[in-house]
Amino acid sequence: MMNRFAFEAVDRTFKDLMDSEEPFGGKVMVLGGDFRQILYVVVRGTRTHIVDACLKSSTLWKYFKNMKLTINIRIQHQENVEEKILLTSY
Repeated sequence: MMNRFAFEAVDRTFKDLMDSEEPFGGKVMVLGGDFRQILYVVVRGTRTHIVDACLKSSTLWKYFKNMKLTINIRIQHQENVEEKILLTSY
């Protein structure tokens, strides 16, 4: 994961480009990953420094919507492929 200051810099850039005060200039940002497992690395930093550098510590975090995947598309796709193979083999 990137340092929160990088996201805040992108936010300011989009606000300037779009001439808007909305977060990220009103543009939709899609991020992926597991925020529990991926932390930013702070060289010689304490736990406090590391937590402070993560995106969840940013003022932007309140604008993010946390969504979870509920359907495994790989398995669904694999089942469709298997059905097609069975139908064409007869």
